[in-house]
Amino acid sequence: MNLKIKYILVFSLIVVSFYFTDRVMVYINNKNPIMKEIVLNKDKYKVEAVNAIIEDNTIIPGVNGKEVDVNKSFSKMENYGYFNELYLQYDVSAPIQSLNDNKDKIIIKGNPKKKMVALVVDHNEEVKNYLKQNNIKNPEEYASRVWDKLLAFSGYGFNKSHAAAYSIISYWSMWF
Repeated sequence: MNLKIKYILVFSLIVVSFYFTDRVMVYINNKNPIMKEIVLNKDKYKVEAVNAIIEDNTIIPGVNGKEVDVNKSFSKMENYGYFNELYLQYDVSAPIQSLNDNKDKIIIKGNPKKKMVALVVDHNEEVKNYLKQNNIKNPEEYASRVWDKLLAFSGYGFNKSHAAAYSIISYWSMWF
């Protein structure tokens, strides 16, 4: 019986020591000036998710939100020793109504709160009917031409930041 009590006490001591060690580390981290700066500014960088707008058979896609992950940001900035907004780490929050839940809808335009372009072309009757309703001649041929152009572009199309990085590397490769 005496041996069981010793084991229980040792186990309890270990559990309590882990708990208090964790609490002490949280307290120390919260006193750190970098952590204070992150906590002070985290609301400034928060972006709320925007739901998709659905009307009949059409949809305008929503926008994901983002929120500063305080602990990941602190871990990253602690290595550098100062607060820098470029090192903030984010958690993504999805909208309640999104494009993923409504893939049967036709996208009519991009979300005005998101500065990106997206094109979705699908060969189905709804797209053809939409083109006919908007007085597009030969909707089947038109949809096929658009689709073929998109496929050709998709083999080499990329965003501005990728294009800028690619041009810098090309310049360096040529002159250095």
